[in-house]
Amino acid sequence: MKSTLVMMLAMLTVIGSANAQEVSESGCGVMYQANGQVKNSIVNGLSVLTMTRDQAKFVLPPLPVKAERIYCIRSDIVPAEHDYKVVLSGFPLYITSGDRLAILELRNGKFSFTQFNGPAMEEAVQMRVIARMAAFNSALASGSATPN
Repeated sequence: MKSTLVMMLAMLTVIGSANAQEVSESGCGVMYQANGQVKNSIVNGLSVLTMTRDQAKFVLPPLPVKAERIYCIRSDIVPAEHDYKVVLSGFPLYITSGDRLAILELRNGKFSFTQFNGPAMEEAVQMRVIARMAAFNSALASGSATPN
């Protein structure tokens, strides 16, 4: 019991320190199929950070292509507080930060975050990712994060 409480307090501290760091987004776009190949395109005005913070649900604006995935270029690889809304709307979210590329998605009914490219995450970054995934999955299990 005491160790569980200590772990929960540690996770809240990690999440709090992650929220204290201001994440910036230099662009977001969509990935889609064209001529049998995956293409990507920056969408002017698309800001996942702003849209997920300001809206109850993530809704992609009308586009001339059928988006299959969303991607964002950010200052931090750790998923932002409301990124789960993108995934719950049916789109995996790719996040790139520096040389790192990772994906936030639902896998077997739970949020999953996998890094594909770039240097290994430092322990502090790993702890922030673990805390964020725990928060997302806890909200999903409690019903406070539900699909659009």
